[in-house]
Amino acid sequence: MELITNKSTIAQQKNHLIGNIFEAIKYTNQARINIFDMDYQLEQNNKTWRAIEAEYCYEYYLVNICGLELILQMEVPCPHEPINDDSDSYRSEPTYIQRCGGDSGGGGVTLPPINLPPHLPPYMPPNNQEPGGGGGGVIPPHDWGQDIPLNMGEILYNGVRLNTKYKDESGLIVPVDDSLLTAYKLIIDNSDFRDIISAYLPPNTSHLLIAFDISITGGKFDRNTNTIFINPNRLKDLGMLEMVNILVHEALHAMFFKPTTTMQSQLTNARVNLVNHYNSLPSNNPLYNINPSENMIHHEAMGLYYKNKVISILRAFHNSSLGKIPCCFTINDIHFEGTFLYSLIQVDNPDPSKTDMIEMWISELDNRNPYVQVWLAFKADEIRNLYLNP
Repeated sequence: MELITNKSTIAQQKNHLIGNIFEAIKYTNQARINIFDMDYQLEQNNKTWRAIEAEYCYEYYLVNICGLELILQMEVPCPHEPINDDSDSYRSEPTYIQRCGGDSGGGGVTLPPINLPPHLPPYMPPNNQEPGGGGGGVIPPHDWGQDIPLNMGEILYNGVRLNTKYKDESGLIVPVDDSLLTAYKLIIDNSDFRDIISAYLPPNTSHLLIAFDISITGGKFDRNTNTIFINPNRLKDLGMLEMVNILVHEALHAMFFKPTTTMQSQLTNARVNLVNHYNSLPSNNPLYNINPSENMIHHEAMGLYYKNKVISILRAFHNSSLGKIPCCFTINDIHFEGTFLYSLIQVDNPDPSKTDMIEMWISELDNRNPYVQVWLAFKADEIRNLYLNP
């Protein structure tokens, strides 16, 4: 098997791929995986692997574990001096590891921890877990991401800039709650979320920033700075699942500001739906014949076309180590659907002369049976209370 990654793929994404593939093949008797970059050449000299004519420098490790042979590519600092045949400034002998053991079960072998060079986080396949699973939106069992410091109070995590501090009510710079940062890192690693923010990931140059600001109601996206602002104080009255939903919601706004042709059609359809609805209202209705705002159009498109993707992300988060286990009821997708859809309805008045909020019409919600609407609202409240009072 060969895993070919684009040269712009950052190191922690490669580690995710390696970890997931290792999990998928851990019961296989024989497998060989080569991991390398397109547009790079590999050179082997005296069992030393290196990338030549590369923008970045890499080491390659050959790993053999119970018949599984892998070549792992590691990004390392480039040397300041030209490399000659005698240089070992960033080259190293391939690391051969031959470790078998662990408890057998289900016809397979539970692998022990893998001893790799210290700059590669260890990957421990979880015990009693089926290989693969879940399809899109699955959060890997190990956090392979690395915090790369940028400015003070800001890190780069898996291609996304993330603030770690904010200004509190007294004006002091304080750290963001660790659990909130951990949750957001899990979401940044999520494949469905990364699909939403793909226009802001390498090799694109418009990078996304997640920042924290207590002056906003919940969340907002600033298209001028490519920044998602989140109010960290809402964690105490909304719970972690809602905070994740806010992040995903604002990421969808960011996505629509860099639309593909398909998204442009989706936004057009959403606008038509809203215009038709508000034109059909009685003329004495305050919202009769309103001109839908860009924000409203985004919300209608979110509900129409991205509901299932958001449900997948919320489900993956709930099933992660940060999810809450209910004591007396079953969590299913209707909880996540209610959480997402009811977060769409509260918007600023599209009339610029007014500053009040309105409850907008969402076809994915309001075209359904009133009983279903009430049931969705109940389920959204139920899971919110679970995260607030586990």
